[in-house]
Amino acid sequence: MKKFFKINLFLLVILGSFLSLTSLHAATYDKRKIYSLEIDVNDPDSLEEIIEKIGLVAYDNGLDVSNTIVSVMTSGYIDDVLNQPTPSTRKLGSYFLDFQAEDSRGDCYMMEIIANVVDKEAPQVWTLMTDSQVGISLNEISKFGREIIERRVLSHVRGIDNHDLFDLDYSVDYSDVQEKNGTYNAYVTITDKSSNSCDYTMHVQIYDELKPRFEVSREYIIGVADDNYTASSIITAAGLCAYNSANNEVTVSLKEGENPGPYTTPGVYIIKYEAKEGSLVSSFDLYLEIMGESEVTFELDETVLVVSGASSVSSLNSRLDDLIKLRTHQENYTYEVVNDEYSENSETPGDYNYDLVVTFEDGREEEMHFVMRVISETPKEESTKEESTTSTKKPSFFEKAWRIVLKAVTIIIGIFKWPFTLL
Repeated sequence: MKKFFKINLFLLVILGSFLSLTSLHAATYDKRKIYSLEIDVNDPDSLEEIIEKIGLVAYDNGLDVSNTIVSVMTSGYIDDVLNQPTPSTRKLGSYFLDFQAEDSRGDCYMMEIIANVVDKEAPQVWTLMTDSQVGISLNEISKFGREIIERRVLSHVRGIDNHDLFDLDYSVDYSDVQEKNGTYNAYVTITDKSSNSCDYTMHVQIYDELKPRFEVSREYIIGVADDNYTASSIITAAGLCAYNSANNEVTVSLKEGENPGPYTTPGVYIIKYEAKEGSLVSSFDLYLEIMGESEVTFELDETVLVVSGASSVSSLNSRLDDLIKLRTHQENYTYEVVNDEYSENSETPGDYNYDLVVTFEDGREEEMHFVMRVISETPKEESTKEESTTSTKKPSFFEKAWRIVLKAVTIIIGIFKWPFTLL
């Protein structure tokens, strides 16, 4: 009687597991809903990583067919995101990803998610192009209004973003700057197109004297050695001008002791200029980057042939033929082995000399040296045999039932790990 009660109880547990499995499986993916996944533009996930990240599995009436899952449509995700080398060249936005699985009858079923590629990294202050302090005279404020404070601050602050690069928005809070001698703080906020922002504090020095002021179109010039940039030609290329308090143009000259150029050696140059109005002197730094020529070269080792201890003679000959054709660009030839350290050591890991004399159709001969690199066999085959031998054992009724329960629990856990946000 007890045995009969235990069997009935066990069958009820199995039945309950099947009921849970059915309801949870039905709720796993619903075509009426939208599933979205957030992707970081700095480090986008591959399709395989997305499948692993969301724990995507497929079942055919309880049989795991996850190994048939493939991606069949990416709406540009591969071209516009994965294949782009830098965050700035990757396109933000939503991409529809369709995955397909196949059942035992060969029928295909699809599910769809939306990969939202976003930029969450705030821009940074480009310290190379940013000053810590600017000076403004009371005479300038009187002539141009308090807005000169914002313009002057922004002319000395540059930001850079991982995705938007220099396409950024700037705002300045200069309400703390007073119209009297002293040093005050102005607060700059730099915002990218994804609304990520960073803050920077600029020190504003207010003084009575009015030094010449600089205006420039380009503060950073990029060129090559053939441009033969000089200190004077850079003034023209950068559109650098200086004005006195009466708004009259003042001569801009290279600061004494600075290198006048030409600048032909690759590197970054900081070129210092100055403008004088009586005893008042203002200075300004321009940046010039001379790019060097780059050349990509490839190297190919045509002498080392990696072979397994189980390699056959025919496969070895075929690979030797491939290397000979690669080096000689000839199809018709014969060869003779003149030095063979490999044959007696074909199953011992190590490097062995293997020398040939190759004779071509025109009678020309060429000596060729190879190194046979023998590697040890992996034990995967033995483990596979053990698994296949073990799998032939027919499970008992209770083992089958226990496996079903375990599989149901695994599915339940996987669903609770589902990282999608339902929109």
